[in-house]
Amino acid sequence: MANTTFNGPVRAEGGFEQITKTAATGAITTNLDIDSSGNISGTGTQITGFVVPIVTIVTGYTSGTTLTASQSGSIITFPAMGGAATLSLPAAADCVGSTFHFVMLGTAGNDVDIITNGSEKIIGCVPKGDGDNVGIADANDSIGFDANAVVGSSFKVTCISSTAALAFLAHDIIDGLAANTGGINLK
Repeated sequence: MANTTFNGPVRAEGGFEQITKTAATGAITTNLDIDSSGNISGTGTQITGFVVPIVTIVTGYTSGTTLTASQSGSIITFPAMGGAATLSLPAAADCVGSTFHFVMLGTAGNDVDIITNGSEKIIGCVPKGDGDNVGIADANDSIGFDANAVVGSSFKVTCISSTAALAFLAHDIIDGLAANTGGINLK
């Protein structure tokens, strides 16, 4: 079918679909659907350079797991921990712009550290609870929950540079303990 150009709005009571048709079988695949209520769904993840974040809850990790850039936007939850654990950030060169959100769902019971590869560092500051903050913390290999971190403690880590000395930024730090002290560490 040839291209059609309309002068004015295109209206449909039943919605719109963008499809592809397999030449060999004639099978139709819907790639984008705007239903009659205006809800949009589709298989693509990019609109003119804008990447639509896919937010997932990551719970099926084991100590030593390495996150990937494709998990950017994920919320990583931790239950009460039966033992100390580490979760690795991806290499900065592979994930500039990626953000990961970490949330404690129980009293930690053990330390949980989000670590870099050792040469890449995390900068940020942790609230002290007295209206002051610990000075900007640089050259850290990890941020994490201490054993006494409680439900609701959380923080985000964003890769801001592929330069090792300031590759990651710890931010939006919420220490669930009274006076915001003692549940989250940069080390």
